Amino acid sequence: MAVNLSTVEDYTFETERLRIRPISEEDESLYVSLYTCERIMRNIGPVKTAEQAKKSFEKVVSAMRKSIVSRQPYYLFWIIELKETHQALGIQALNWCQIPLKHIDNGTRIHTGKNEPEIGIMLNRSAQGKQIPTEARAALLNFAFNYLNVKQIYTTFDSGNIPIARLIRKLGFSQQRCFIPCERNKEYRFVTKEAFAQSPYAHIY
Repeated sequence: MAVNLSTVEDYTFETERLRIRPISEEDESLYVSLYTCERIMRNIGPVKTAEQAKKSFEKVVSAMRKSIVSRQPYYLFWIIELKETHQALGIQALNWCQIPLKHIDNGTRIHTGKNEPEIGIMLNRSAQGKQIPTEARAALLNFAFNYLNVKQIYTTFDSGNIPIARLIRKLGFSQQRCFIPCERNKEYRFVTKEAFAQSPYAHIY
């Protein structure tokens, strides 16, 4: 089911504990604090300076705004916050930038399709655990499959990141192991709408 989404409110959704809303100019401090934290970025990528993070934030907010206005999403970014207190816990995103991937076992190169975005999440340290990552990701998968007409979503992560591997397994992601050329120790997993529907988290909101 594809839905005609055209406003910020259309891209806002909730779970029992969380409100997940589009990123806006008021969220700069949260964004900068995440991307400049060495511990949080350890399994994600290089730590940014405050200046780099601020420039990146401006691009992200602009991309989110353009995606909503054009109704052709290519980079969507959300803030995860507690419903009761409105405390911001972190961010998550869908990114439609396509990358070539190579299968680990036989060297077959895999290309993501036109409507197969990557999902990612970053949480501040106080929100890690407590099933927040599972709840937030499941809600975004549900939204993407049911309202953005997405057929398949992939994720990449460090091979040694066992907690992430366990989390995505619970959400129905495949056990197919692939790596990204030029990015050592990075794995790729994907989930289809049908596979996610079999997950116990498919109806989280």
